[in-house]
Amino acid sequence: MIFPATKNIQLIALALLLGILGLPAYAGSENHLAQSEELEILRAEAIEKTSAVSGTQNSSEEIVSRKEALQKIFTFSSEEIRELLIKDRLLEIAKGTDNYADYAKILIKNLTGYQEYIGNLTKNLENEKLTLEEVKKIAADFKEWRMADYDRDIRSTIDLLLFDRGQRALQITKNRFEKIHTDVLKLEVLAQAEKGLFTEAIAKVEASLEKVTALQEAARTQFEKQIPKTAEEKSTEEVESVQDIEEESALVEKDALEKPAAMASLKITEETTETMEGTEAPALIAPIEADVIEIIKEPTVSELVQDAITVIKEEIYQDFFAMSKLARALLK
Repeated sequence: MIFPATKNIQLIALALLLGILGLPAYAGSENHLAQSEELEILRAEAIEKTSAVSGTQNSSEEIVSRKEALQKIFTFSSEEIRELLIKDRLLEIAKGTDNYADYAKILIKNLTGYQEYIGNLTKNLENEKLTLEEVKKIAADFKEWRMADYDRDIRSTIDLLLFDRGQRALQITKNRFEKIHTDVLKLEVLAQAEKGLFTEAIAKVEASLEKVTALQEAARTQFEKQIPKTAEEKSTEEVESVQDIEEESALVEKDALEKPAAMASLKITEETTETMEGTEAPALIAPIEADVIEIIKEPTVSELVQDAITVIKEEIYQDFFAMSKLARALLK
């Protein structure tokens, strides 16, 4: 015969365990937005064809090699866009009412336009009358466009999806914790367990949730830096920029003013850093010793969300399991 109190304990313990086992699938994934195998193959083919281009080939052979390499790059880029546009969550965000709906719409519109642009470039590349210089120009123009527009919007789209995924994982975890918290407190009452039996575990989860929340807020801050400013904000920045230039123009030579425009197209990655050599510091600026310069790299949205998911998976859910184990022990 099962007494009512014991039955209640069993039901609560079962609910507790089932709630814990519902760990979001993406919370256990090491690579949240892993690209498809097909896309990875296309990437490898593009790299292979690009590496095969050689300046030692005769003109006709080099044209063929360059066109083949460009074709692979175009195909890879188009597929990369397609894989993002078919993600249901991106459309859901765009149709939603949160703060990023409008930006999601802009990204979808841009990516769709990029697909059309790449399609037109692909058709142009099929022209058998293209000269070597014309093929090189297509490649140079595409590279400049990719670095200025394409890479930015691809990164922003991925970051939006990653941030959104982190937010949903956090909310699911919070909801489950609230239920688990309520259930374990009921267990203490029904089983007449020692008061505060689950206090330590609950405190650990609360601390971990604060950590995840902070990581997600940091990811939000990083992501929002990518969102285009409103016309009013841009206008204010432009006025301030003009005033700054006017104030400093007496100290800066003409060629120095032209460098920012050229530098704007540079893409800085974790693997590549470039230094400018052979330049002499203006006399008005005191020299800086190399050993006192410290470059601080801000964490990316991807890194921050990954850290948040790791805390959920490796800390919070481990504490959930510990509470479940303790709850089961009360039934023995």
